[in-house]
Amino acid sequence: MFLKILRYLKIFNDSTLFRDYKGFIFSTDLLLSIIILTIIIGVSADALDYGNELMSDQNSRGFMERLSVESADILIKTPGSPDNWETLSNFGGVSPGLALYNNSSNNTLSVLSWQKIVILSENYKEIMDKNVFPGNIKSSIILYPLNNNMKPIVIHEEPESVKSAEIAVVNRTVQCNFLSNFTLIAMDWSVNRLNNSENISNSFSYSPKHICPHEELSGNLNHTSPTDTSPSKIWRCEHFNISTVELENKDYFLITDPSPFMGESAQWVLDTADNISDKRNSFDSSNIELNSKIKNLMGNKNNATIWIHVIGPEKVNKPFKIFLVGIPKNTDSKYKKAEYFQFQTFYFVLKTWIHD
Repeated sequence: MFLKILRYLKIFNDSTLFRDYKGFIFSTDLLLSIIILTIIIGVSADALDYGNELMSDQNSRGFMERLSVESADILIKTPGSPDNWETLSNFGGVSPGLALYNNSSNNTLSVLSWQKIVILSENYKEIMDKNVFPGNIKSSIILYPLNNNMKPIVIHEEPESVKSAEIAVVNRTVQCNFLSNFTLIAMDWSVNRLNNSENISNSFSYSPKHICPHEELSGNLNHTSPTDTSPSKIWRCEHFNISTVELENKDYFLITDPSPFMGESAQWVLDTADNISDKRNSFDSSNIELNSKIKNLMGNKNNATIWIHVIGPEKVNKPFKIFLVGIPKNTDSKYKKAEYFQFQTFYFVLKTWIHD
């Protein structure tokens, strides 16, 4: 019996079951090694993906920043191509630029054109989204004035994407001409200007047509400087030419800075050489409409030379400016202020981001 038991133990020891048990131990070690290796590979892959994503983000941001800087430079330093693109009816192929271009000297001025700004604002998507930025990039442009009396000029604005992780911003200091090209006459009533006396009526000597029509008259009608009747005041007289067509298409105003300029320290007269007047008016409004007065002075004439005569203090305590302007009809009333008839400084802010 004992021998039988020994025989069975030997058989069991040599059996497949025992050999499989040793193989099972080896298989478990291999499985654990594979699992650990898989985890290491997975972590490495995640780290690699993160690195690639980070590099992609950096490349994307770098691309947007370069595109934004280059686009801003083109907009504020060039007049665009063609340089009169704002006058076109079709903007296909246009490269927009906002700088003023002097046709007579073929020079680009370091001042932004108000007309180009208006046209770009009205056709922003057609011009910028098609000709400047790729379809997945959105943008906004706003001009922030340094003059506190003016409001920001929004060329284009739209909500920034909440999913966009990066927003590129370009900020440049620029000047804009606004409506200054509609200024016919500008009088700067300050100490330096008056001492120079370059625009005082009796200083005109180079051509008879520039001599104030009151020059050879006597009494209150004579605009010598200073006046005999008011030795503390002086006259400044300027003129401009106008036609009936211009009168129909434009609104003419007297605008002062500061505005309104109250009191009787300065008064104005409007007349012509063949219809001289001494009817003095006060600067009692922020902008004084002149169309009706000009129409009466012109009568049946198709063209006329209109004179504006201003009498004011010889010694200036508070400097002021007077602008006689002719602006297109239906111009928004918010622009009928002295600030918009002078060059102004702004912060030009361009923002770009990826639109998902």
